Amino acid sequence: MAQADITLSGTAEMGIVGGEQYGLSSSGNVVIPGNDDFRFHQGYTMNFGMTSTTDSGLEFGANFRLDMDGSTEENQGVSQDAGTVFISGAFGKLTMGDTDGAADWALSEMALAGGSINDAETGHAGYTGNNLFDGGNDDQVLRYEYSMGDVAFAISHEQAANGQSTHLDDNNGIGVKYTVPMAGGSLALGAGYATGTMYWDEGGTDTVLASAYTDSRTTSGTAPDTWATGDAFGVSAVYTASNGFIIGANYSQTDLDDLYEDGASTASAGESAEITTMGLGAAYTTGAWTFAANYGTRELQVTGAPTGDAEGYALIVNYDLGGGAVVQFGYADSETEAPWSDTKVDYDSMSLGIAMSF
Repeated sequence: MAQADITLSGTAEMGIVGGEQYGLSSSGNVVIPGNDDFRFHQGYTMNFGMTSTTDSGLEFGANFRLDMDGSTEENQGVSQDAGTVFISGAFGKLTMGDTDGAADWALSEMALAGGSINDAETGHAGYTGNNLFDGGNDDQVLRYEYSMGDVAFAISHEQAANGQSTHLDDNNGIGVKYTVPMAGGSLALGAGYATGTMYWDEGGTDTVLASAYTDSRTTSGTAPDTWATGDAFGVSAVYTASNGFIIGANYSQTDLDDLYEDGASTASAGESAEITTMGLGAAYTTGAWTFAANYGTRELQVTGAPTGDAEGYALIVNYDLGGGAVVQFGYADSETEAPWSDTKVDYDSMSLGIAMSF
């Protein structure tokens, strides 16, 4: 009988955060003066892993984490996140849960190295996580992946309405990635294609460009929430040199053919949308120091409305103290403009602290 293996690891962080991002109104379309002063911040995660092996050599297991992240509460609530279950063998690997769809799995993000305690490198308005349609339905993804030397591919499926009858589409994806030696380093290429349903809140600026899954799915004032179905593709490339330099770029385009506003079961006549994203990243590590930067844009064109856009950049400086402790500084700047508004919102954020891993 195979021996089961249970692992426990964790992270923690402490420091100060501030900037205009912390003065954004709840709608995200105005910065409230006087709310951008520095404040304390602390957080931690606990990561659990469970693996074992069948008598025939198949490996199976599960992973999940407990999160706490905040700045003002004395006793912060802990939430469970990122739970997945998997089984793998010579046939490949099958994963189910809060995991990347195949397109996202294949594409590289532009936060290439280092980090910050307030996630400035991934939190600015122009950043894209390559999620495409990931999380647009129940956020429970089934992905199959297989590797053949330097080439790997994956397919994925996420049900709409938990598999029940609905006018919305299931999310399906396919992705491929290829790593090749080049000029003393390595070049990682990725490409992905996805179809399905995504959701955004027309009452806010962060999700206005369909940047992320959101749980609310309710009408925000007079601006309706929108479901949309369509397809998307993305490509990415990251070159890692042997001397500590990393550079990369990604691009994606999403075409939404049917928009369902405010919970309607019939698509709005004559309405469609196109979303394009672009990201650039660079990083350099020398000794204990890591320096990184990334820049991104997102653009949304809805039928009959002016183009909405968002852009932002982040700067990261880390110093590794050894033993799992890293001093981290992060700065980010963002600018957004919704397609149904002429108002531009410009805000920044910054942080300084120590990140710890155990």
